[in-house]
Amino acid sequence: MNSETLRTFVTLAQLGSYTKTAQKMIVVPSTISKQIKQLEAEVGRPLVIRDKKTVKLTQAGEVLLKHARRALEAEADCIGELNALDESGGSIRIGAVNSLFQSHVTKWLNRWLLENPRSRVSVVTDHSQILLNKLYDGEIDLCFAYRAFRENNCICMPFVEDEMILVTGRGNAVPEGGVTVSELKRLPLVKETQLSVADPKLYAEVFDRNDNVLLSVSMGNLIVPFLLAGNGYGFVVARYVRDALASGALVRVPVVDHPAIQLKSYLVFKKANPLATDALIDDIRGYADRQK
Repeated sequence: MNSETLRTFVTLAQLGSYTKTAQKMIVVPSTISKQIKQLEAEVGRPLVIRDKKTVKLTQAGEVLLKHARRALEAEADCIGELNALDESGGSIRIGAVNSLFQSHVTKWLNRWLLENPRSRVSVVTDHSQILLNKLYDGEIDLCFAYRAFRENNCICMPFVEDEMILVTGRGNAVPEGGVTVSELKRLPLVKETQLSVADPKLYAEVFDRNDNVLLSVSMGNLIVPFLLAGNGYGFVVARYVRDALASGALVRVPVVDHPAIQLKSYLVFKKANPLATDALIDDIRGYADRQK
């Protein structure tokens, strides 16, 4: 019985679905099924009741769930404390979504390092879910992500909110008064993934099965050069294109039948992590407050 299998079992109990568990763990559903069967063989009892739609725990499963959660929390706490004994004096390991790192974390971190020259920091960038998994596994200390993370041994607090707007190059037509969502779907489009986090319903309505999508990229800030060159219309974080809008290189296109779109981000860290000091968290909070 290893921690990876226990983590899979706990996730399955929370989500009640092999498919959703596989998506969260970034594996195929058959891998989840195999791990659960191995766990059942180890304990000698059935742990789950399977039907066509949901997965429920047996009485033995409920007992194991209680102890599995405790074991995983204890393991994560142990790893965090051991990592805090690093010879560098406690290097803070930060994980951040790339666009969030470039737009916000860099600004906060630059000032923090200048004011705390003895601090040692390492940074990794990746997608939100992968970073949250790393935090859960004790591989990073702080996580800046676009997804909230609700676990008993973690603290999840709002970081910053950024408005997302529709823009295009100055040479493209901008209908007077803006466009409706229906009209937007008929325009040449550049697609990025941040909108799928900020407004998944609009993202699906505009981009799914739409032959007018000229280009798809995985990080929102990467579409800006294409929009500046006049390649279609796209949603971007307003902060990214403030100068381009001021100079007229890009033009905002209002979406008249849809409310403002806010991209929310979060800071997540373990409660028992000694590196997540009050001073550090308060400093990050201060930066976030200044962005409002």
